[in-house]
Amino acid sequence: MSTQARPSATGLTARYFGDAGGTTARYYWIQGVYDTGAGPLAGPVSVTTPAALSNRNLVQVGWKPAPGAIGYKVYTSLASTTPSLQATLEYRAGAEIVFADIGIAVGTENVGYSANYIAKAIYNFAVDGGGIGAITPQDSDTIPANAVIIRGQIYVQTAVTSAGSATVSIGTTAGSSAASILAATAKASLTVATLLDPIPLSSAATAIKMSAAGQINFTVGTAALTAGVIEVMLEYYLVNL
Repeated sequence: MSTQARPSATGLTARYFGDAGGTTARYYWIQGVYDTGAGPLAGPVSVTTPAALSNRNLVQVGWKPAPGAIGYKVYTSLASTTPSLQATLEYRAGAEIVFADIGIAVGTENVGYSANYIAKAIYNFAVDGGGIGAITPQDSDTIPANAVIIRGQIYVQTAVTSAGSATVSIGTTAGSSAASILAATAKASLTVATLLDPIPLSSAATAIKMSAAGQINFTVGTAALTAGVIEVMLEYYLVNL
């Protein structure tokens, strides 16, 4: 198979989750891996972060599947120039199409492997409806049965508004409760740019084990919502039972 027959990965994105106020620009490239070798390098995309990444301050890198790829390599640099594949830090993302960069530096001779997965959902109450009851965003990822959710962040892109005393809770459609991610929270606490960390990695007691596969789900209580955009990002790993 020629290099041209190994398609380039597409749809590369990088999104920062964590504390505000960073000024460091980070650049990311993606490279598909095939049974006959590596494909073309795609990128970069950039995102601004704090100087150091961690379990709390991380970058979610995502891309679309490349036909025939058996894995991917994610390259990161603080410079926008094309990286040297022999010298630039490298992360191997396996066959999944998302990677969480928490700042663990590994070289090409000691490749790191990310066994964790990211599930996400975003919902616009003004556009898609905000009536009382359960709402499952159409683009919500499905979290498999036996997955253990170890970390979660919720970001309010647009303030939640209502003519009444509305509340929002977040959970899953199956496998956990409707408020397992976020207990019913009043609209006054869901203002623009609010960042909630309801499942911190440091607290094992807050981890959630999915008893069945389920999607990320919002529940509106007390009164309908008239506006608000909320994004959810969950990190989980799989338990084989």
